[in-house]
Amino acid sequence: MMGDERAAIEELQTAIRIEPEFAAAHNNLGIVYMDCGEMERAMERYREALRLDSTMAASSLNLSRARRYGEADLPEISRIEDLLKEPDVSDDGRMNLHFALGKMLDDCARYDQAFEHFRQANRYKRKRVHFDAEHYRRWSAKFRH
Repeated sequence: MMGDERAAIEELQTAIRIEPEFAAAHNNLGIVYMDCGEMERAMERYREALRLDSTMAASSLNLSRARRYGEADLPEISRIEDLLKEPDVSDDGRMNLHFALGKMLDDCARYDQAFEHFRQANRYKRKRVHFDAEHYRRWSAKFRH
């Protein structure tokens, strides 16, 4: 977040050396690699995070953003659809999984299905975002001349 990708990579690699099965560290390292444009390395880390924790919705979303999907990826799409059937997936997890599926299905030109997943993801996202229009109007009025 501070823009020091090299330091972030070193720290996350240290965390992984200390705890090789720390899925979140693999996912976060993937994010840094993706920010640096190192897509193959990013995907490698996301896949490792998912190997360690197949329910990590954030890694599924991040992996979906790192590459294009096609019909050959239907097993991965089915895996995520199956995760959504699990009752203990959090709202944040459902949001991430729906966004991932939306992106994957859009890549596969299954636009109606993709749109439905984006709609569901945004429904979960709206639960997290509390927008107060009146507060925003008052705040933005301070900057008008």
